[in-house]
Amino acid sequence: MNVDPPTPFMDDNRQTTALTRRRLLAAGSVAAVSGVAGCSSGETTTSSVSPSAIGTLTETASQNGFPETAVELDGDRRTPIIGDLDADITVRVFENYQCGHCARYSLNHFPAIREEYIETGTIRYAMHDLPFSRDGWEASRRAPHAARAVWEDAGHTAFWEYSQKLFANQDTLGPETYARLAKQVGADPDDARSAAANRRYEAAVSADVAFAEELGVDATPTAFVVDTVTDGYDFETVSAAIEDAKPEANA
Repeated sequence: MNVDPPTPFMDDNRQTTALTRRRLLAAGSVAAVSGVAGCSSGETTTSSVSPSAIGTLTETASQNGFPETAVELDGDRRTPIIGDLDADITVRVFENYQCGHCARYSLNHFPAIREEYIETGTIRYAMHDLPFSRDGWEASRRAPHAARAVWEDAGHTAFWEYSQKLFANQDTLGPETYARLAKQVGADPDDARSAAANRRYEAAVSADVAFAEELGVDATPTAFVVDTVTDGYDFETVSAAIEDAKPEANA
């Protein structure tokens, strides 16, 4: 049975201009976040960097009220960003396309975060891949490549819509699902299937995994609001952390 996400994203015009932003360096370290979220990698990590540090952004113009979009470039890491690129608050979420908790977050809680905080320009929001290497999680290692192929082929907005479709069709992840969903968002279905099979974007996905390890993340979904990991992934918990991080809340 084919299942679609509840709310599709609007189209963008896919015009890009290079834009270098200042790096936002936060003082102090971040506590290890093992066990906070629902699906575990089974590995133990410790934190050594700040999640609020922002690298170089390549901005993507938008239409029809869709939030600003960008790609954060930091070495091999290529991170999709939406929201106000100059926002004071950065939210980073590590997700795994095979994780049931991530599907619940993406389909049930992320839409409210998008409406309340992304579309209003309150935050900039980054999505990171965190596939698991252990047995039984093969789809978690393939799906990010299909999503990145859609991103490269059809644009930033298609990527965000495709990602939600992957979560909505989590029970059937595999070559045919990658292709079918790619066609639905206007991307090349054969290219998405091939990218997943060949793990075409391994350098970028591995860079996300390394970043997660540096932050002490070993479970998904894990959300950071500025430098603080949230106690859960439901809208109320993430919203409370965003409200606490607003400049006026700390005046």
